[in-house]
Amino acid sequence: MKKEAGISLLEVLFTAMVLVILAVPIIYGLQRTLKLFTKANNTTTAVYLGEDLLFEEIIQPDKLEDKGEFPSPFNYYSWEIKREPDPDHPEFIKATIIVKNTYGREKYVFLSTFTKEKE
Repeated sequence: MKKEAGISLLEVLFTAMVLVILAVPIIYGLQRTLKLFTKANNTTTAVYLGEDLLFEEIIQPDKLEDKGEFPSPFNYYSWEIKREPDPDHPEFIKATIIVKNTYGREKYVFLSTFTKEKE
């Protein structure tokens, strides 16, 4: 019997099945990598924005309001400052800056410093 050239339907189905089995974890891995990259980028940006506020609070304590939003292009971030006496050193005020997304669902960073002596 002479062997015919060409690809059988069974070979095509087997190849398609192998490609699907390999494609699923690759696509999942790419999706997970993109999600982690986005989160790392958001956290890094929030740290830089929070540091700017922290330096403003150190230079001129009580000048900043208790909460606000960052201007464009960072309008996806909001901030909040909590001021309280430090429990270990009540003569100092501890300022904690919280940077979160505008919707308030995820808090990216908490930064704290001692700003001034209590009046």
